[in-house]
Amino acid sequence: MICVDASEVHYTWSAKHPPRVVVESGATVEVWTRDGFDGQLNHPLRGGSDPVGHVDFNRVAPLTGPISVREALPGDTVAVSIVGMHPVGPGWSVIWPATMQAEFARPSSVGSGAHVHMFTDDELQLARVIVGPATIGLRPMLGMIGAAPASGEYPTLPPCAFGGNLDIRLLGSGTTIYLPVFADGALVSFGDGHAVQGDGEVCSTGLECAMRSVVRLAVDRSRQVVEPEIATDDIYAVTAFGDSLDEAAAKATAYLHRRLVDTGHMSATDAYVLMSLAGRLVVNQVVDIPHVGVRFELPRTVLDLT
Repeated sequence: MICVDASEVHYTWSAKHPPRVVVESGATVEVWTRDGFDGQLNHPLRGGSDPVGHVDFNRVAPLTGPISVREALPGDTVAVSIVGMHPVGPGWSVIWPATMQAEFARPSSVGSGAHVHMFTDDELQLARVIVGPATIGLRPMLGMIGAAPASGEYPTLPPCAFGGNLDIRLLGSGTTIYLPVFADGALVSFGDGHAVQGDGEVCSTGLECAMRSVVRLAVDRSRQVVEPEIATDDIYAVTAFGDSLDEAAAKATAYLHRRLVDTGHMSATDAYVLMSLAGRLVVNQVVDIPHVGVRFELPRTVLDLT
């Protein structure tokens, strides 16, 4: 199996980054990613007056890749199927300082400072962690999966049409994400492993950790996507980003409605009613400034869009 390790990383989405490997459509690749802090919290740190004061924010959200898929051309879709995923500890959940500008979701009783909650490698290998009186089962996923934009250079933190820092909790084993291709080879990169993350990611992080993932990349010309779409055993979902939840929700609604009409052979009114009766409009994240992200899910038992 081809392996792409995390010895080299990049910190922007750009077609200028040379591919680490070039693979054929259908290839399976092992991908190692660094944690979202690029190893800068690799010591037993909990709380403190300024627990993230030493973090170089230019190194936050590193990416492994890109991987070039030889047959992929602009206008195509690349399907990235996640075969397996294994957290590599230790890990952290971090409440960011107010300077990150994503503080509207913070309860006032939490205070305005930064806080780091550390989880050891032993805890991550138990497949569950303890937070206060609660036990949380782990569900490893990757926060960042994306292809290169056609031009320009974009920071890794906010999601965009090409994917990026989507922070969708479903992006774990058994899920396929469909990415629009904007550059030759697609140039797919990965990062931001989470041992577990909730919808919304309201404290600004999941359980951040390094990750070893096995993925399969294939060109899929049977569909065209505007923004990433995802499929699990249970649901098909479109995704959308925006400067506000209203904007993102409107885009996601339009994307799913279009797919229902185009591929579900439904009338416009029937598709809209179906979405209202069986769909789920879900917030992925509200903290990857300046963009928030949502998804609109439809159960595959109602209508299979794959």
